[in-house]
Amino acid sequence: MYYSKAPFYIDKLSVQYSRSSGPGGQNVNKVNTKVDIRFTVYDMEWVPQPVVQRILEQNQGRMNKKGELVVTSDRFRTQHMNYNDCIDKIYDLIAAASQVSDGPSTSTLRRVDHL
Repeated sequence: MYYSKAPFYIDKLSVQYSRSSGPGGQNVNKVNTKVDIRFTVYDMEWVPQPVVQRILEQNQGRMNKKGELVVTSDRFRTQHMNYNDCIDKIYDLIAAASQVSDGPSTSTLRRVDHL
């Protein structure tokens, strides 16, 4: 495909192209530049199970009835730029779910102790 950064199995992604409502003038009416990528989160074997669970919890609004996570982009005028943007969004979802919280701050703990 277009993106060389993707270590995951691109063949497990369902990619659909459609006409965009984004920037492009006449181009919007003629070319399928909008990209929808759908995939089952459980198929990401290379992502640890706790991260998969957090992805599901944090992105319930992006899930369809089939249990697929849907990532969409129509920010750019070209199909491959929107495809790359979707892949970046997938990486961002994984990175956000991979963050481990440090717990409450010391100031929060002091406030709770004063209660």
